[in-house]
Amino acid sequence: AELFVDGIPAAETPNETIQIVVTPHEFYNLFLTPKFPPAELKRMTRQLYLLGTEQPDSDWFHSNMVVAPNARAMLDINPLGVESYRLCGLRCFHLPLGYHPMLERTSRPRPSERDLDVCLLASLTERREKFLARHADFFAERNCHLRLVPLGFAKTKKTKSYLSAEERDAVLQRSKILLNIHYSELRYFEWHRMLVGLANGCCIVTETCEGFAPLIAGKHFVMVESGQLIEACRYYLAHPAERERIAQAGQTFIREHL
Repeated sequence: AELFVDGIPAAETPNETIQIVVTPHEFYNLFLTPKFPPAELKRMTRQLYLLGTEQPDSDWFHSNMVVAPNARAMLDINPLGVESYRLCGLRCFHLPLGYHPMLERTSRPRPSERDLDVCLLASLTERREKFLARHADFFAERNCHLRLVPLGFAKTKKTKSYLSAEERDAVLQRSKILLNIHYSELRYFEWHRMLVGLANGCCIVTETCEGFAPLIAGKHFVMVESGQLIEACRYYLAHPAERERIAQAGQTFIREHL
């Protein structure tokens, strides 16, 4: 495998070679589309597989639909994404994410104890804002890292809300609980967030999800209805042995089986 950053796709590929564009909504909108006329883009896309990482009800998912019909096929990290592309009449395959040591790599020394009670790393949506406002007292009473990133534009290393991978991992290695609140009412399992949280030893507390197999809810992470999230956080903060057992089970599983 070879990794190319902002490379022009090859017009033709040799046998047993495939080209995969990761996050096509960014690659096309920010890089490829401004460089070529529509006919040339269409011809180039016929050689490509497009790997989607976006939730089916997001603007970025719909942005992928502009180029997806011209590709060899779509790929997606979540079964709900696969189903949504197929419902649109597109060929789509499930390409699940897995563990790699880089998910927990940082040059900073690991803290001996986790001093952050709750960590939230997510895009800023009205649904999440309302949840935080409704439970402001709970978060104000605890040591939390709540980072909500604005939607609507691509992030770079200069974006104020941006955390580098090393900074992100350092925060997660200090966190007891990684809280997961959905983007919308869709019960989408955010694999990209869950894997990095598990890799860094957090206890995941999430509202009800779909598409999380082969992980097991209640064993590798905590899953409750949205109205029970704060109660679950309170419980696992007050019962460190149970919290740490679940976090360890999740971390061990992804390292050994994913």
